Amino acid sequence: LAQLLPAIDASARAASSSNPAFAALLLHLPTLGDLIQDVRDADPDHIQAQRVALRQAVASRLEDMLVPLAERSSPDRSGGRGFDPSAAAAGRRSLRTAAMSLLSALGGRHEALLARAFETAPTMTESLGALTALSAIESEAFDRALAAFEGRWAHAPLVMDKWYSVQAGAVRADIRERLTRLMKRSDFDLRNPNRVRSLAAAFAMSNLV
Repeated sequence: LAQLLPAIDASARAASSSNPAFAALLLHLPTLGDLIQDVRDADPDHIQAQRVALRQAVASRLEDMLVPLAERSSPDRSGGRGFDPSAAAAGRRSLRTAAMSLLSALGGRHEALLARAFETAPTMTESLGALTALSAIESEAFDRALAAFEGRWAHAPLVMDKWYSVQAGAVRADIRERLTRLMKRSDFDLRNPNRVRSLAAAFAMSNLV
């Protein structure tokens, strides 16, 4: 860890302005599923604990860089034409999402910042990034953001599939109760493969703990 942190620090800081997409990749730690593939007789709880500890260490080391990135909420415009689909803009969005994810590893320290990032997110990518970051913090901020997201997108089934998936993949103490409530919702239909995948598959594949 002592050797890894300085390398991540130097590389991410150098790339954050010149190549945001690369910096975002540097800040993305392998998922629990990725790590389990390389371990025989893997213990998901133990590996997750080590992964969380590493995320906390990286977030603490880069906190002074991550906070401004997460706070950045300038309109994503392309020549005044609205949403900017360019690779450069996508890289900036990815870096902001990565910053929010890492800050969530520090518990509730930046809960207000992440909640504000969700409220002011100019794109769906950043909105979901902030929502996913809030899911890692054991507080009511996540549920408030979920309610706001549903209020805005309840008319769009494919977007609501993402809403389901964020909850199914959240490593939280109330995950079993949350899954049960979601399955009882009127818009959850076992005959709808997209909706089943968004809940059951997301839980089985993304929430190995």
